Amino acid sequence: MRRLWRPGSGHDGHERFYSRSWNPSKRCSSDGAADPASLRAVGRRLTPWLAQHARDVDVVIVGAGMAGTAAAYQLSKQDPEMNGVVLEMGDAVAHERSSSYGESRMFRQMYSDPYFSELQTTALRMWRELEAESGTKLLSENGLLFYGEPDTGETVEGSIPSAISMMQQRGISHDVLPNTAALYATCDGMTYAEQADMGVIEHEAGSVNSSLACEEMMRLAQESGRWQLELNCQVTDVWRDSDKAGSNGISGDENELYCILTHDGQIYRARKVVLCAGAWANDLLAHFDVQLDMEVWKVHWGHYKIQSEKQPRQWFFFGKEDALFYGFPKQGDHTPVGKVGVDFAPARDRMRSMSHFDYTPDESPGGVVAQIDAFVSERWGTLYGERQDMYTSPYAVTRDAMFVLDTLPGHPSVSLFTAGNGRAFKFAPLLGHALGCLVRGVPETEFDISRMAVSRPGLMTRLDTEAQPVENSIVDASDTSDSHVQPQEQQHHHHQHLGNGTVAKVCDEPPLTSAAFGRAHVPYGEVGEAIYSKLTLGCFDVVIKSMDLLESALRAMVGIGGEKELSLVSMVDFGSADGGPEMPMIQAIKALLPPTCELDVCFEDQPNNDFKSLFYLAAGLKPLPLGSTPLADIPGVYYTACGRGFFEQCRPAASVDLCTSYTAVHWLSRVPCLLDDAVHHTTTNSVEAKRAFRAQAEADWRLFLAHRAKELRPGGQMVIATLAQDPAGHCLGFNGKSGFKCMYEEMNSCWSEMKQSGRISQHEYEAATFPNYYRSTEELSAPFLDGSVGLKLKHLDWRYSECPYGRGKGSPAELIGTIRTWSNSVFLSALSDERCAEEKAALVDELYERYAQRIANDPSHHAMDYVHAYLLAEKV
Repeated sequence: MRRLWRPGSGHDGHERFYSRSWNPSKRCSSDGAADPASLRAVGRRLTPWLAQHARDVDVVIVGAGMAGTAAAYQLSKQDPEMNGVVLEMGDAVAHERSSSYGESRMFRQMYSDPYFSELQTTALRMWRELEAESGTKLLSENGLLFYGEPDTGETVEGSIPSAISMMQQRGISHDVLPNTAALYATCDGMTYAEQADMGVIEHEAGSVNSSLACEEMMRLAQESGRWQLELNCQVTDVWRDSDKAGSNGISGDENELYCILTHDGQIYRARKVVLCAGAWANDLLAHFDVQLDMEVWKVHWGHYKIQSEKQPRQWFFFGKEDALFYGFPKQGDHTPVGKVGVDFAPARDRMRSMSHFDYTPDESPGGVVAQIDAFVSERWGTLYGERQDMYTSPYAVTRDAMFVLDTLPGHPSVSLFTAGNGRAFKFAPLLGHALGCLVRGVPETEFDISRMAVSRPGLMTRLDTEAQPVENSIVDASDTSDSHVQPQEQQHHHHQHLGNGTVAKVCDEPPLTSAAFGRAHVPYGEVGEAIYSKLTLGCFDVVIKSMDLLESALRAMVGIGGEKELSLVSMVDFGSADGGPEMPMIQAIKALLPPTCELDVCFEDQPNNDFKSLFYLAAGLKPLPLGSTPLADIPGVYYTACGRGFFEQCRPAASVDLCTSYTAVHWLSRVPCLLDDAVHHTTTNSVEAKRAFRAQAEADWRLFLAHRAKELRPGGQMVIATLAQDPAGHCLGFNGKSGFKCMYEEMNSCWSEMKQSGRISQHEYEAATFPNYYRSTEELSAPFLDGSVGLKLKHLDWRYSECPYGRGKGSPAELIGTIRTWSNSVFLSALSDERCAEEKAALVDELYERYAQRIANDPSHHAMDYVHAYLLAEKV
């Protein structure tokens, strides 16, 4: 299975990641074998708390479109004792950006190929059974006209002469329209046909209400009581659970378990996995080190107003390959419309990955929309009026125009359906039946699935260094606010990071303290004890979750210089704290580089950072919490540290290949104003204060990016995970759920109680204003969009995770401990220098004791849920 961090079996029962060189000959084979030299542990895949909360099911189905819902429906019938879950990244079954969305899909037995004609006959029986069981009408039997050129040859939809021949052989009811006169007489609203055009009508054909069909299949599966649907749930990882393998423990055993990780941190452990991701299939198959030779076509369809007196029929026009048009009967009562679309995509609308898919219709002169308008106007001028709308859908298409339905080689417990080629929906119940048989390990008796094998020549390839990188959720910088791909899971990783820390109250009052570093962060705990890494286990996961972006960054770098030319990679991590969370990631990066390529890493943080802990961890003098290899023991990795703030240039110009930063850049260079009613900008009622924080955050963000642009070489890459405020207004410690406490409001309430009781002064209360800011999508994107920073935004998405210690899963002390690693310094430095160090420490302890008591009184409603924005950028 293709992973940057490959699972293996650790002595402690937890899976570990293993490093490997970026060399196809070193890749793990389907039976799990690998070059032993590449199998060096770089850390556990999952923290213990995450592994303990895995959810065990019999089957996980990925994708709630046609194939996924059909598989769930059929499995609920075939094995009523089986339990499963369907994971859908969209907000609905057959969501609007999938190929299953809409009200109409053709069904027909009118095929040139007897194989598909017979499939449809069987599928129609199953459709009728589904209608009877659901009590819902799904099929409309309104007949279908095939017409157009008789000499097209065999297109993706066959041809008219061959379809006529097949229906004659199979005794399917039909009428032949041999010439244009017959076409005009039969087709209401047809205004033009070529002299040679002919047609044929299949009377028993019609249309399926596609979205409704998916909804009904999913509903019936759920009503069995053994199946569940999870929406807005993106799969971010898949791997074998070696510790839970079958009795013989051999990779490839059909009884082994698979782990599926979703964006919100949930792990599902299943005996069987069914991949029904359609155009996103290769994104999932990358986890198995496999790709299919498959294109994603951007296919157009829209609605045209129908003249009220006309009664359009369902039709399909045969032209050459780029002239296949179709139309459906009237829809709607108030403003009747007819759906018209195309069954082709020009070369510019064919791509290898959904990461490059643009849903915007092509309305350029001579583009696809213009072609549809022209066809409708010329051929059906008295039937259709003005165009009402236009959409695009992604179709997964193979070279041989055949579906893929099979188990994955080397993974007998993983089944797959993809490459519907724009014509699979009509067979939905039958395809679901076949997937059910594959899952249960029994023969499919309804039809021969061998033609759909994934192993057919030229279809499946092993992923190599030339393969296009798979992006989980690439968002073009011009449209970062509307990604159709839902956020991925990630954990929290906190770093305090300030500049000179000047504190001002709107008009630049002097700072309240005169400590050596002003309001700069003072690390919590004893220096040299790696307290940060010990208390905040979630920080390791936040780095792990960026590996997809780091892989893309490394691929881009190799593409620039060529693998043979890449002998040294210079990397800087900004806001490193004690560096522990980054160290497993650094080993994984080294493993992905060519074997002879060296990695030079610089850890940056402000001067009073706990660099002693950083160097102890790197040298192995202090153990990393998750047992990763010390950097000093990794050949070809060299490390240094920089004690300059990241609001200035830290490295020579054009000297850096890769920049990273994890939960650091939300900290500001200064506090723009003190808050007199809150400790954080997200909870203040002051409009003026919010404006001041926004302006400071904008200036700091541009300054940070400008310095990184100077340091990066042309083509250099930057990966950032930053705490931010998502489009729904959620941020760290505020999940918006009913009854849950807002972390910053709780802190403020405890701090305010101490002020009211005279424990602290008004000045000290206000001085505890947090010097950070949670930016929005628009605020994060702005410097890239206006081109002012010399960087191109390649990716931006949102990733969420529940607090590992919240909701009573951890003790109040554990939850307070992880909060205190990053917030302790704010309250400590707010206290007047007239107090002695012991008094200050006692007051801060009192604050957290008050907070801990609140958690103890109501543990289920306290949590520090994480909201991060992940960015990938490139120096241009």
